[in-house]
Amino acid sequence: MDELKKVKMTPRQENVFANAMKPKPQSETVTYYSTEVEQNLQEAARKSVGDYERMLENLESSKERIAFHDFEEVSEPFEEGPENYSTEITYDGWPLLWNFYSRLLPTKITLTALGDLMNRSGASLVSLGGENGFRVKAFDVSEELAEKLRTYERQHKLGRTKKLSTGFPKERSIDKLTQGLVEKRFKDKYTATVRKSRKTGEHLEGALAALGLITVKEYDGEHFITMTNLGKEFYKLPNPVLKGDYSRAFFDDEVKFITEKLIPQRKLEDLLCKKALEAVQTFSEDKTGNAKVLNNLFAKEFKEFAESYNDNPNHKERLETDFIEAGISTDDNKKEKETPIEAHRVATMGRLSELGLVKWDINEKTSSTYQTDFNIPSKSYEPKEENAKKIDEYIRKHPECKLEKTRSIVLKRKKITLPVFKLPLDLLFYNIRNGRFASEYDELKVKEGRELRPEDPADAKKIQNLLLESEDPDTFSSLQNALAQSGQIESGIITRDGHVIDGNRRMAALQNLVEQGRSELDYLEVVRLPGDTSSTDVWKIEAGTQLGREDEEKT
Repeated sequence: MDELKKVKMTPRQENVFANAMKPKPQSETVTYYSTEVEQNLQEAARKSVGDYERMLENLESSKERIAFHDFEEVSEPFEEGPENYSTEITYDGWPLLWNFYSRLLPTKITLTALGDLMNRSGASLVSLGGENGFRVKAFDVSEELAEKLRTYERQHKLGRTKKLSTGFPKERSIDKLTQGLVEKRFKDKYTATVRKSRKTGEHLEGALAALGLITVKEYDGEHFITMTNLGKEFYKLPNPVLKGDYSRAFFDDEVKFITEKLIPQRKLEDLLCKKALEAVQTFSEDKTGNAKVLNNLFAKEFKEFAESYNDNPNHKERLETDFIEAGISTDDNKKEKETPIEAHRVATMGRLSELGLVKWDINEKTSSTYQTDFNIPSKSYEPKEENAKKIDEYIRKHPECKLEKTRSIVLKRKKITLPVFKLPLDLLFYNIRNGRFASEYDELKVKEGRELRPEDPADAKKIQNLLLESEDPDTFSSLQNALAQSGQIESGIITRDGHVIDGNRRMAALQNLVEQGRSELDYLEVVRLPGDTSSTDVWKIEAGTQLGREDEEKT
């Protein structure tokens, strides 16, 4: 340990190291996972090479088996065990993703390792610790993948902001103590660990638990882990890295799932992501001072959130003492250590970059800069002036279609408020350039041998079917039932000529209900973008809706 302290570190590394080495209160200890014992088990597991490849070979069969499981009804780990012998251990509800979970790709890989372990064992619940347990298995395959990622990054000379190996196990150290800490840190962050507190009892920690992907049961003094139904949904989604593509971390459907279903479980994290993305869209083209602006924004959001947060008094106190009181650094030369809020900004923006929602660069002064106007689709939206006139005419003849509602959006770096209109579905077009279902549309385009025309009724029907088929059946059923019973809760967004920027799946579900005889639902509530909105601005708005949004609607 003394040798580690002699190593020269950056302020950020010093901050992380100090937190890792900080003594735990006597009332709070991690149970059951001896670093020395696990390190010996890990070394034994390392002798078996090619475990990552074998996991990939079995991936489809594992998915098929797990697809039939209802994880709300998981059986006991042993048939003879009465149900009351087990106790479920859950996440403690902390409203943030810890900055130690610097990337999300490792969660996909460790979750995949869990699916493989469940398939091989033929059980829904598998041991968390021990020789054949999840912690050892997940680290083993993650370590093998990490080496593949580093090789790819060296070959392609990728810089820090483009590397997918961030968050994965570092290269093995010859120092046993250092290696033990590396292994423990990864397992605690990206598998699961049980923490016992005198105040709150046992609770789960780790990114998988924070994202609602796993749960743990204690049975006869041992811990067993399984997926949640949410974990099963995420596990089933295809992933580029698992397909051998190391150029990006996630497919669009995974990004949608993460931003719409996983991150929103952590209330403050969800708020910070939304505010950060909104802020980045307003940054000037020179991109200077972005990190400082975001630090101030995060400090403001932390303070406002804590003032109104009443879910957990212990969490409220930690937010106030550990984050808000520490504030943000005023040292532009970075001689001071990062404060917790600054460290959290770094982690949050790193994850948004990993998801492809912002572009992260490090300038010549080693300061981070962020932007969103990158990778914009080359094909611009082709305005349909004839349809724009039809919408104008409909609004003129039916003034009641203008509702007593508004929705706020960011356009040209300014927040504007637009009125909500109730427009017939036959005046609206599906947006085939929507990134949310781009991969499915590409497959359909190959099958058809051409671009589809949303304004053509036959092509519109094919796009509608594509949207319905690409949605998880349970999710689509819930959406359609909600629309049938309560109507629209949130308005969509359309271009002036009727292309749907936000609300394609809702429109597909409504059209499906109309075809089933619910003619009174033959409309979509939307705000209409100004006529001078460029294709770049349309894309930025679309990118913003992919992260979800605050309820900006007002009545």
